[in-house]
Amino acid sequence: MARRWAFTGLLGILSVFLLVGFGSRDARASFGMLASCIGANDCGMGGAGIGMAKDASFGLVNPAVNALLGREFYYSPGWIVGNRHADTRGPLGNPVGEQKSQIHNFFDIAIGYNKPLGNDWAVGFAMSGVGGIGDKFQQSRTTVGAAGGFDREIFYGLVHMVVPVAWTPRPGLSVGVAPVLGIARFKADSLTAAGTATAGGLKWDYAFGGGFKVGVIWDINEHFTLGGTYNSRVWFQGFDNYRDLLSGRPVDTPANFQFGVVWHATPELDIAVDGRYIAYSHVQVIGQTPESGGFGWHDVRALLVGAQYKMSDKLTLRLGYTLNSSPIDTKNTFANTLLPAITRNKIAIGAAYDFSEKWEASIGLDHMWKRSQTETGGGDAVSALGAGTHLRSTFYAVRFGIRRHF
Repeated sequence: MARRWAFTGLLGILSVFLLVGFGSRDARASFGMLASCIGANDCGMGGAGIGMAKDASFGLVNPAVNALLGREFYYSPGWIVGNRHADTRGPLGNPVGEQKSQIHNFFDIAIGYNKPLGNDWAVGFAMSGVGGIGDKFQQSRTTVGAAGGFDREIFYGLVHMVVPVAWTPRPGLSVGVAPVLGIARFKADSLTAAGTATAGGLKWDYAFGGGFKVGVIWDINEHFTLGGTYNSRVWFQGFDNYRDLLSGRPVDTPANFQFGVVWHATPELDIAVDGRYIAYSHVQVIGQTPESGGFGWHDVRALLVGAQYKMSDKLTLRLGYTLNSSPIDTKNTFANTLLPAITRNKIAIGAAYDFSEKWEASIGLDHMWKRSQTETGGGDAVSALGAGTHLRSTFYAVRFGIRRHF
């Protein structure tokens, strides 16, 4: 028993180190700066199925799920490959032609543990890199940056940890709540709104934040299950080294919610349809105009559709599709050259296999289709100075999972 706990603790510490030290160099988020899914089981359905008990790491998404799980541990490492190109134009754009990002590979981890407490309660722990954004190019984005040798890269990485507490007040109904601890990391050599290089100079800066989330899963009858979760804003400290770039404002994780229905079409087939909303515009540094030192992002709305089919007692297959709005409209394309969150749809497949009563292996693969976007120049002064800038982006990902039942 002591050896098992020592191994679990060591794996958790290693995961924190990898997430904060390496995984947060992440530009993979499909919903702006936030990921659309967590771990291989969830990502195999494209993030759909907020009312489904997938594994212990899913407590990071919906804390009500922990009441439906037994004692288990889930570990899901992943690898994401991104291809991003930028061609900056306009009076302020550096006229070097199309550039390909120099950063392509990103590491990802989701981890979760759950322990039932009697018949009606459960407590767990889950963490993952829940988002990130950024890019790195060989040449500067702007003519000012080219003259000074800066304005080439920016990175923001975000890790959330939760301790879900879930309760089953009656059969078929589960509710959960979880405090959220956020760890964020940031570096940049970007041009500030004052027209100078940021004083941060590509030095990593860290910030911590806190918030909460609540969730519910309700079996309304044998055919349909409803699920929902609300994630509060996670209030962060500011990045002190980059006060000039961010105007002294913190980069909070925006409030967001997801609601959906699961149709149990047959004993083997579940079909899930979810909606998700992310309130980017309510976080000042994210929603404010580029001319004022912000990103100029809009709120994101997403539709997630997924299916899970149990082919046998051991093998489960999954499929998912996601369609979301982009937080960046065309008039803010140039300002977000180094924050290219423009992808809008994704397809995913996955599978899980039970090797025994105690061990399950899973895999999830997804692909965000290539999307292009061109600056119109019809926005603020930053927009006009970068008219004609063209971006395109696509991503691929694979995640593996190991689930241990106790």
